[in-house]
Amino acid sequence: MKFNGEGFLFVLDQEGHVVVTPARRDLSALSNTDWGRRLSASLAGGEPSTTGEIVNFSNVAQFRNGRSEQWQFDVSSVDSSKWLLVSAVPQAELNSVGNSLAVRQIVIAAAILLVGLLIGLLSSRRIVRPVQALTSAAVALEEDRFDPGTLDRAAARNDEVGALARAFRRMASEIVERERKLRDQVTQLRVVVDRAKVEREVGEITESDFFQRLQERAEEMRRND
Repeated sequence: MKFNGEGFLFVLDQEGHVVVTPARRDLSALSNTDWGRRLSASLAGGEPSTTGEIVNFSNVAQFRNGRSEQWQFDVSSVDSSKWLLVSAVPQAELNSVGNSLAVRQIVIAAAILLVGLLIGLLSSRRIVRPVQALTSAAVALEEDRFDPGTLDRAAARNDEVGALARAFRRMASEIVERERKLRDQVTQLRVVVDRAKVEREVGEITESDFFQRLQERAEEMRRND
């Protein structure tokens, strides 16, 4: 039985003897070498206390070309047979998988960050533009040149910015209309005031002594004629 690249499974009895050997894998070193016997004894001594429990530990082994390297072992019992199922994986492969996962996580995190930045940029533009339109409209209102049509695009939005634009456009239009009516009233009042002023000034002239004397002389001249 083989898995995960150079990893494999085998079965030991309670004395540490190999019962089942993986295909194309020579495990005779577990009984013929000092390191193999020590490893077998360690594996047998790590027998789980209950069925289904898995005991994990690492040890040095020479399964690949007689080279000493760290291996990761998982030991579990096989029902009531008193046999031990052992999985062996080179620690270097586990580290390689871990590094690959770490690189993959970094790439994924970078991609997520990039997507987030793009979304943030698009969202900021989508918000900044109508806000700029509102600012320009406020300046135009202050300078008495407000045009409600400049807020049509922002007011067409269905979010909070759109609601703000619609409220501002309505308020500004009401202000413009009130100012127009006020100017009309002021113009009418000025006409009334000017007319009253003229009438008052005319009255002052006609009631003056000089005007009265002129009027008397004019009447005398008409009688003489």
